[in-house]
Amino acid sequence: MGKHLKNLLDGARQSLVIYPVSEYQRPARGDFRKDAQALRGDMARVGADLRRSLTKERHGQTYDR
Repeated sequence: MGKHLKNLLDGARQSLVIYPVSEYQRPARGDFRKDAQALRGDMARVGADLRRSLTKERHGQTYDR
């Protein structure tokens, strides 16, 4: 039982950052927004590339790049 309680408390400590470890960097204000914008841009580029590659392919044929 003690092992499970220790694991539970350790998980809660990590998720709540009650006692941050030395390598943990607290995000600055707006960092999560910047990450979301970067991910949105990445997905737009991936989607555009997929769209472009699908228009090049013909039904039943494969192509090499």
